[in-house]
Amino acid sequence: MKKKSLFLLMLSLFFSVGAQQFTLLDTIPLCLVTVDSNSTHTIIYWEKGTVTGYDSVRIYKKIAGTIYNAVGTVAFNDTGEFHDFSVNPNINDEFYKLAGVTPLGLEGPRSRFHRTIHISNLGTGLLAYNEYEIENVTNPSPFYELYRDDLGSGTWGSSAINSMPSGFTQMNDGSYGSFPAANYRVQTSWAISCDPSRAIVNTSRSNIKNQATVEGIEDHTNLNVLISITQNFSSNSIQLTLKNAVLTLNSQFLLYDETGRLIKTEVMTTGQNSATMSLAGLSDGVYFAMLTNKNLRFSKKVIVLP
Repeated sequence: MKKKSLFLLMLSLFFSVGAQQFTLLDTIPLCLVTVDSNSTHTIIYWEKGTVTGYDSVRIYKKIAGTIYNAVGTVAFNDTGEFHDFSVNPNINDEFYKLAGVTPLGLEGPRSRFHRTIHISNLGTGLLAYNEYEIENVTNPSPFYELYRDDLGSGTWGSSAINSMPSGFTQMNDGSYGSFPAANYRVQTSWAISCDPSRAIVNTSRSNIKNQATVEGIEDHTNLNVLISITQNFSSNSIQLTLKNAVLTLNSQFLLYDETGRLIKTEVMTTGQNSATMSLAGLSDGVYFAMLTNKNLRFSKKVIVLP
């Protein structure tokens, strides 16, 4: 009888201690991401709500495919926002996630991704943009609104000059000819609102695009024409080819594995229009080859066979 009582006591202690050690960690939901008002970087907002057990929040940005790299950390008790100055929102849209980190360094589950809006000028008053995305959420913004800064001076109209429902990715300014110096941006029109404990945030903005600037060689929509990354299975290597050597300015040719670990780096010299990277000695699996600099990021999936 004594042995049975001792066993039950030990079992009770095991479960009570185990419950504290193995409590499931909560997800800190990402509220929204946006380009800042001057179109120089992106801002990530979140609300902590009733989440506990963390001492910091780790912010992740997608670099290729399903690979996300940490770009910053904010103390859990600080304001729920992070400014990512490593990106150029005038070139690319960005995907972000975040996760809580415990005092022991354990990382909780990552949030759903959010994708920023990027606007491009197609000329003659026609603007193209990507829709805001939230992972596993259909049409998070029912409508998108186009705003104009008539003189390109930083003074934006208080009302949208055009709007389109979700499902469309172009808007037109019928009066573009009257405003040759105008700037444009697209904003969400939705019910999402965040309180990161400083000020209420309730919209996501795109980058700013000038009416006189039609997309050039650095715009991400043209990179498939200017950059080629091909895999040569016979030589077990990957080949980078550039049709415009200007793209090599301060560029790096990188190789990541599918966990986001940097495997190889090659610094491109100005004017260099090609590079070869050997895959010899790598374990079989999925990798991502990437050309990157402060103005662009172009990647391609690479598969190493056994």
